[in-house]
Amino acid sequence: MPTNSTFPVVFIDVFGTRHSLDPIEFALKLVDRRTQIYLCFVLAILVFADPPGLIGQLTPPAFAIVWITFFGTFILTHISLLFGLAWVQRRTGTFAVFNPLMSIAIMAPTLTLSEALVHVVTDGDLSIISVQQVIVYLIVTEIFLTLYLRYIHEAAPKPSPVPEAPEPEAPHRQILIGSEPVPLAGVCHIQAREHHVQVVMHGETMTHRVRLSDIVAQTDPEDGIQPHRSWWVAVHAAQALEKEGAKHVLRLSDGTRVPVARSRVDSVRDWLAAHA
Repeated sequence: MPTNSTFPVVFIDVFGTRHSLDPIEFALKLVDRRTQIYLCFVLAILVFADPPGLIGQLTPPAFAIVWITFFGTFILTHISLLFGLAWVQRRTGTFAVFNPLMSIAIMAPTLTLSEALVHVVTDGDLSIISVQQVIVYLIVTEIFLTLYLRYIHEAAPKPSPVPEAPEPEAPHRQILIGSEPVPLAGVCHIQAREHHVQVVMHGETMTHRVRLSDIVAQTDPEDGIQPHRSWWVAVHAAQALEKEGAKHVLRLSDGTRVPVARSRVDSVRDWLAAHA
């Protein structure tokens, strides 16, 4: 995995389109000219539309401070939530986040802090939070986030990797299958068969009397996925999720078609979008 990457978070926008968003890549793209123009455009629309009704209620310096605080809190909260979701998904596996839920999670602390600031500068005479206003804020937030995901983030050039000092080459990672250490990079897929497992590697197949769960416990989500309780598939072997009649299968690079449990179809699809 690239050194300037964490763990991509998968989002589903209101149109049902999936987007993969890496927290570090998102933060770095804030300095991209296209992104900065978009943010200035969004801020200008918000200031002139004035959903909170601040125009005429605040002095120009207070007006500027409130909007800078609002926008800055929004961006910092967005980045913080992305890193938090990436941390969770690294430990639990990839899952898709419905983008409107992200909008709610971002706006909650943003509105809370902005309301407190407005309360201070107006001595409690003005509030920017009402049911009608909150609905408007959430709709506007979702529109701008969806536009960003669909037209700005996907089109913006990826940031160049940050140069790093060369490090000593790490030893090849191994996992224990039974009592035998096996290079993880050489494993294509593993199938549990009654009281043993069949391990398919590059040009070799071996059988061990061991539980599949003991092997899977030694791997991370970016190493591979368990599409079915009897199978584990390495990331380099996974090709595509396909449908055979009423069932789904995961097609592998060697032509093997692995059954996908009905309850795991969405998680496999999300994992493929993030890794394969």
